Amino acid sequence: LIDGSLLILIGFTLSFTFYIFSQYAPNFGSAVVKLGANNAKSLISWYASASLISVFITSSLVTKVKPIKLIFVYTLVSFLALLQMVLVPSAAGARLTAIAIGFFAAGGIWQLGLTLLSQYFPAQKGKVTGYYSFATALTFFVGPLVSSFIINDTAVSVLHVFQIDTAVTLLSLLIVIILMIRNRRFQI
Repeated sequence: LIDGSLLILIGFTLSFTFYIFSQYAPNFGSAVVKLGANNAKSLISWYASASLISVFITSSLVTKVKPIKLIFVYTLVSFLALLQMVLVPSAAGARLTAIAIGFFAAGGIWQLGLTLLSQYFPAQKGKVTGYYSFATALTFFVGPLVSSFIINDTAVSVLHVFQIDTAVTLLSLLIVIILMIRNRRFQI
């Protein structure tokens, strides 16, 4: 029950990481690091390209590495990329973060969480998939709701949105660490 609840929460937090990035990266590019409109929008192209590449690489890695370990590494890299982006904003850093979030947050990590949840509850795959998907769907409501109260055309407001995204990604990382500890303890 504890692990299942944590994994369902991961469905929300992991999705929040890449959803917020995909929605507000151009704002970051234009307002924070002063990129031109086309260059700011190109952050999404970097993100999408890395995401596509990740799907293929992650699908081959999942047969060789435990999903929980991949989720940990992917979440850690996503957190570190977002952290550097908000602490040291730069055009190059924004591009690297776009690639990192595309590859490590958007390119298959959600499916890894669902795979892990299904391993915990093999007899209830449909039910847990529904819960996990519901938690993910909340992202598409909560993300814009929270952001709409914060964001405007100022660099400070855009940074605040990405600080929240970084904090949620840190929460994901903490949840994954708890799951890893429990995973060793219960040998699942």
